[in-house]
This record gives sequence, C-alpha cells and structure tokens, in this order.
Amino acid sequence: MVEYSNINAQQKKKVHLKHWISGHPWKKDLCLEELMTFFSICLEMTLHPTPGREYSHMWTKQLLYPFTTMRIRPLLNVLKRTLGSCLDIGDELSVDEASVASKSKYGHVFIMFNLMKPGGKFHYRFYFVCVVRFTMHTRTNADLADGFNTALDDNMSDDENDAPPDSLGNEEDAESDDDVDDVTPKKKKKKKKKKSTEGKITKLLEDLLSTYEGTWRTVNMDRFYGGPKAAMALLDKGILCRGTFKTNRKLAPHSVRFSKKDTDNYPRGSYRMAVALKEHMSIFGWNDGCGVHMLSTADGTKIGTVQRQIGSVLQTVKAPVVVPHYNKGMQGVDTHDQLRNLFALSQRHQFQKYYMTLIMALIDFALVNANIHYHMVHPILKQSSEHRAVFM
Repeated sequence: MVEYSNINAQQKKKVHLKHWISGHPWKKDLCLEELMTFFSICLEMTLHPTPGREYSHMWTKQLLYPFTTMRIRPLLNVLKRTLGSCLDIGDELSVDEASVASKSKYGHVFIMFNLMKPGGKFHYRFYFVCVVRFTMHTRTNADLADGFNTALDDNMSDDENDAPPDSLGNEEDAESDDDVDDVTPKKKKKKKKKKSTEGKITKLLEDLLSTYEGTWRTVNMDRFYGGPKAAMALLDKGILCRGTFKTNRKLAPHSVRFSKKDTDNYPRGSYRMAVALKEHMSIFGWNDGCGVHMLSTADGTKIGTVQRQIGSVLQTVKAPVVVPHYNKGMQGVDTHDQLRNLFALSQRHQFQKYYMTLIMALIDFALVNANIHYHMVHPILKQSSEHRAVFM
C-alpha cells in the first residue's frame, strides 16, 4: 500500500504545475510509520467521535482557533447588559435554547451536533432567558467554547431503568443449568455508563440566572434542563423553578414513573406524587395519554383541571396545578422563536466567514426585542397585519 501510494503521488505531481498534491506540496515519500499513524487516527475517530472537528483534534487537546470569539464577544457582552434593562420583568421567566444551522467548515469548536434539529445536524447553540409576559429575551449566552454534546443524553430512554435486574435470570437459563454437571461462574461484564451532562447543565443554569439570585422568581424549563438536582441548586440560590424532567435524572423518585404499560392500564388524568418537605419540592407523574413527569418548587401539591381534545370531544381532565402554569410559562419562548424565524438574517444570508452567522443570529435576537418594545409603546401600529415588515 505504501509503494502504490508513492507511485500515485509521483504521477499526480507531474500533472500539477507546482508539483503539489491536493493543494499541498509533497515533500517526501510516504513511509510505513506514517501510514500506520493515519490508520490509528481513523480508529480513534471511530471510537471517540467528535463531529465537526479536524483530524488534528485526535492528537491535541488545544483549541484550533483560540481567539475566534474576539470578533463577536463585544456584541454578545452588549446584549447581555442591555437585554431586559428597560423592563419590569415580573415573577415568571422561562429558559430555552435556540439553534442556528451552520454549513461552514470553519469554527469547528463551536459547532454542536444533533440530528433532531430541523435546520440541520450541525448548528450553533444559544441559551436565553425569556420574560413570560412580554415574550422578550432578558439574558443570552452562547456555547462558544468546548461545548458539551448532549445528543446522546437527549435520546436516552426514560424507561431504560425499568428493566428487571440481571440477577433475576430467566426460565431458559434455569433449565439449561440442570443438564450441566460442572458449572463455572461467569464473570459479568460491566456496562459502561454514559457520561452525564447534568452537572454542566446545572452550571449553565446558574450562569444564565446569576442576575436573579435571591429574587425568588419562578423559572420554567423543559426536560433538557429540569431535574431534582438542578431544582435544589437553584433553590439554594433563591430561585424557584417548575418544569418537566427525565426519569433517569439523579435523585428522581421511581415511585412517580408512568411507563408505557402504566399509561394503558390507568385512565387519563391519573397521577402519582412525591414530596420532599425539606427542599419544598413536589414531583408528579401524570398520565396524559403518555407519561408526563414534572417537578416544582413554586406550586405545591394542589390538583386542578385542564382541557383536552379527546377524539372530537373537548373534555376536562384532572391534572396537577403545575401543568397549566408550565404551559402558560413556556408559551413566551415559543412565540419568540416564531417571531425570530419570520425574518431571520442568519438563515437568509450565507457568509464565508463563519462568525458572521453568529453575529447575524445575535442581531436577530436584538431585532425581535426591539420590535416588541416598539409596538408596546405604539399599540395602534400593531393592528396592521404587516406591522413587523414595516418595522423591519
């Protein structure tokens, strides 16, 4: 293989005017050691995939572009200081993330990988805090360092811990043991646990909500951020929270789980509840046709009702109070995403410089906030169906 690679290289050098191959000078012939190094790099990439990064990342842990954030850092810092500075924020906030698709081959250390996003599997990720009353951003943060990839954590099944333990065995194993005289114990293979990103998510929440510490505001968040551990950390900082969570989170009680089998056997509106008195936390498992698991440090244990369309009939279903409060709190985030995607500069303009896409995304956030501010002062202009286009 080494010999034929060198012969092919010499043929390509003769064709090129500068005697280059694939845009690079060929200084010396390939040796066996270099070929084996290339194979080892391919194996390393297969065993430890890092999407969006170059081959050189396999043998170095340094950032490929150590000063790349300097072009957008001033704009990001200005938005952090000015967003929400002119608002009476109120008591309700919501936390969510926004993704901006990226097709650039540069900026590898910033690009996240997630197959579930509609804009593309490679994208930049922004985290923000939104005011529920005005659907406006009050604080923005960007994943602009060695970002943690949560694609595996997002796709983990909620019912993976419901399987029976391996020590129980099964009937087929018991019958086969009777036919064997000498049975030697087999060593059980230890399953490698997936690395949890829960600690990093908690640190992210503390950074986003650092300006609201001690205000006892309520933060609504989805299952990506929610969990008993994150709720306890925010409660220590003087921040209340409510939201959905994954049942495989740390400290999540098994007694409130609704598996797929449970949702079929129990009527819609059934619920299970657990309470942590010391932490002032209530945790619910609710059957809404599928298992919904929620926690709250702000709503207590009250039970209310919600409206659900079952078939062609609108019916009243029993539900914990945290459910309607959560639905109302997360509407602000969804509305802001809809407004931003209508006139998204980051989606309608492509640049060779990858950081221009990041700048356009930050400008999109500022434009949506400015549009909402303007029409709060001039509500008459909002009556026109083209009020946003006129403002832009």
